[in-house]
Amino acid sequence: MNRTDGIFAWAKTHNCEFGIEKFQLLDISRKNIPHTLNPKKRVQLPQRALMLGNHCIPSAETAKFLGVVVNNKLNWKAQGATALAKGQSWIIQFTRMTQVSCGTTARYVHKLYLTIAISHMLYAADIFLTPQKKVGKRMDEDRPNQAIVNKLVSIQRQAAIMITGTMGTTATDILDIMAGLLPFRALVDKHQHRATLWLATLPESHPLNKPISNAAKQLVKRHPMPIHDLMHTFGIQPQKIKTIKAARQSTKWKPHIKIQIVKDKNNMIKEIHKDNSDIKVFTNRSGMKGKIGAATVLYWQGRLKSQIQHKLGAQSQHMVYEGEGIATVLGAKLISNK
Repeated sequence: MNRTDGIFAWAKTHNCEFGIEKFQLLDISRKNIPHTLNPKKRVQLPQRALMLGNHCIPSAETAKFLGVVVNNKLNWKAQGATALAKGQSWIIQFTRMTQVSCGTTARYVHKLYLTIAISHMLYAADIFLTPQKKVGKRMDEDRPNQAIVNKLVSIQRQAAIMITGTMGTTATDILDIMAGLLPFRALVDKHQHRATLWLATLPESHPLNKPISNAAKQLVKRHPMPIHDLMHTFGIQPQKIKTIKAARQSTKWKPHIKIQIVKDKNNMIKEIHKDNSDIKVFTNRSGMKGKIGAATVLYWQGRLKSQIQHKLGAQSQHMVYEGEGIATVLGAKLISNK
């Protein structure tokens, strides 16, 4: 940025300004050095600021990127604390709404907790709540982020007490059942599984498609990333996932069946006599006397071969359009049994 013909020079010639005061700097390192006054004590490497033009950007302990808090020691303690703070904040807001005399009912508190509090607490849970050792196993003793999960469990416990209105000494698993909530650890696995499926279904044109496929093929034992744990924990293989197009046919597709709509009954009879097909199937549906029914007949070389009918039920429970669909199904059945 500072070099000759660099970014600052380009910005000056193009009348452009950068919000350097918004820049964030992380001096990432896990290396510790002896303390200057106490050699037995080890401290983190000193962090240096960055000068860009006339602006000094200090090195911070944490920085937020796409809503995820990253610290300079490459662990998720800061993100876990942020998730816990979000959960506590929303629980306080819900407590104000659930007054005994004129508060919100338990039904709506349940919906608010699942749609708002959970979505904020478990944002990026597939990254910061993923274990980094013993990849592919889901045992609580192997979770390095177990302390964060235990604190988040307490948030759900408060929400369950708020929903059910029960005593605070009730067991947590009983509270989850009575409040209609999944156990929090199962809820975390649900969010992680959903995120993993979303990653596994990315198209080949997406830049993450190849790294995800490579992570699913090989289990990395040293320095695994969260994507390795997710793919091998849930056993998801992107190459075995079937791709279903949103549109079954393109806009230029034309059916191979000839469709002809006649104006009246007489013209229809003439068209039927002109048709020399060996098999002719006629379907009909009707509503009569408060009932809905369907009927189908099959002609083979001009002679009545078979027929079938079906009564759907009362008109208050069925529609004429439903009878049309049943009549089509009956016609296909007659053709298959011919």
